[in-house]
Amino acid sequence: MEYIHSQGVIHRDLKPENILFDQDLCVKIADFGIACEEAHCDTLTEDPGTFRWMAPEMIKHKPYGRKVDVYSFGLLLWEMATGRIPYEEMTPVQAAFAVVDKVRRKNDVICIPNAVNAVLCQNLRPVVPPECPAALQALIEQCWGLHPDKRPDFWQIVKVLEHFESALAQYGTLDTVANMNCQDHKKRLLHWIHKLKPSHADGGLAPPPKSSTSMPRLL
Repeated sequence: MEYIHSQGVIHRDLKPENILFDQDLCVKIADFGIACEEAHCDTLTEDPGTFRWMAPEMIKHKPYGRKVDVYSFGLLLWEMATGRIPYEEMTPVQAAFAVVDKVRRKNDVICIPNAVNAVLCQNLRPVVPPECPAALQALIEQCWGLHPDKRPDFWQIVKVLEHFESALAQYGTLDTVANMNCQDHKKRLLHWIHKLKPSHADGGLAPPPKSSTSMPRLL
């Protein structure tokens, strides 16, 4: 996805069915049937993608860019952490309304009077289980954030994941990455994502840092 975005292309339908593995377990992104060049995506009129993994701005038919793929990636991370499908208790259309409108929760059960007139709980996201490492939870929540400009770019996500990989190789757990309460860690992760944020005036992708050193520790 980092490479796809570097070429100015948005996938627009990132979901488990479109992520394949070859015999060497190398990931392949599939189904570019509704992919588009970022510069022209806003002019397209069809409803692309799959509601369950679709970013709020796409559901609302608002202008959007490459960060819609980042939103979908956040849901994919959640699926890997939980082994569940997001909003599995809802139909795809109900899930779409729950994400962008309001839904009532009762004893942690989603209650939707109907798909159009949902009430009382805005911008629903799946519940991250308590056993999820705090560092991973912070990344998930950054990716599926409501505001696209506050979601990280994929090259920034790669830097964070490389840091996770290093921690796993050294300690066998991500718990060492978040040796603090979740809220403090979330702020620290946001700090590094902001520090890596592209500063180009035209809003284009900034290249990854040229330094060969690893990303500073999130501790």
